[in-house]
Amino acid sequence: MQQVLGLELRHVGLNHPDAKAGMATAELLSQLTGWPILRDSERGCFVGDGFEVMKLQGRGTYGHIALAANDLPRAKWHLERRGFQFDEDSLELDATGRPRLIYIKDEVAGFGIHLSQK
Repeated sequence: MQQVLGLELRHVGLNHPDAKAGMATAELLSQLTGWPILRDSERGCFVGDGFEVMKLQGRGTYGHIALAANDLPRAKWHLERRGFQFDEDSLELDATGRPRLIYIKDEVAGFGIHLSQK
């Protein structure tokens, strides 16, 4: 079943109180890893593909962890059978109306966790 679900770590998101603090972290992580700062927006940016640096207080006390699945609805169904609950209000759809992202209700070690579609 693990191969069918194909869960993998996509990125770690880090929350910040404002854009200045977020960019300081992004620049530091970029310098540390050599990865470029990508997709810079008002809400945040990515450092390579591994870090999403938020310029605001996003979900999770400290940030979020993104897990990608081969089939998001199937992964959600299986995780619900394992006892996990999802925040249905967090569901985001892609342009075709298919599920793109959804958060698990509870934090893990201060991090929100979301599933995303590969």
